[in-house]
Amino acid sequence: MTCRLVLLDGDETLWTCRGADYASLLRPPLRRRDADTLEDTRGATIALRPGARELLTGLQERDVLIGLVTHNDEPPVLAALDGWDLRDSFVRLSICWRPKGGSVRTMLRDLARDGIEVRPEECLFVDDSSFNINDVSDIGAGCLLMGGDIDDLLEVLDAVDHAV
Repeated sequence: MTCRLVLLDGDETLWTCRGADYASLLRPPLRRRDADTLEDTRGATIALRPGARELLTGLQERDVLIGLVTHNDEPPVLAALDGWDLRDSFVRLSICWRPKGGSVRTMLRDLARDGIEVRPEECLFVDDSSFNINDVSDIGAGCLLMGGDIDDLLEVLDAVDHAV
């Protein structure tokens, strides 16, 4: 089966936070420390994991759609995506506190409403939480556990390339 949609978690998967346990605890406005690191008004930081930009570019080059599925509040996450100039990399954003399996189902319905039919088995979900992995695998999507199945975001490209 071909992978047509990669769904990425935020905290501890696509990015790391220091001085705040997760992105929702950041206090915008965020200022750029460097290309991949942003700082909030208290000095807490959010930084893209190594390989994040290369992963997004590699998926786009392969014509794979990208979604973000993160348990967070929207304003700090949108501020971070805008600070990194990455918001347009994602075809859909699910930034909420609902179970991730339901968020993925909603995202697939919204894509279908826009004329983009993607079946769950054509999706690859990447998260650092085995609880979230189990929730999304229950709908039939392929899953990779960050820190378990993979340690490097660029390994997602290998998984996409070898999807059968």
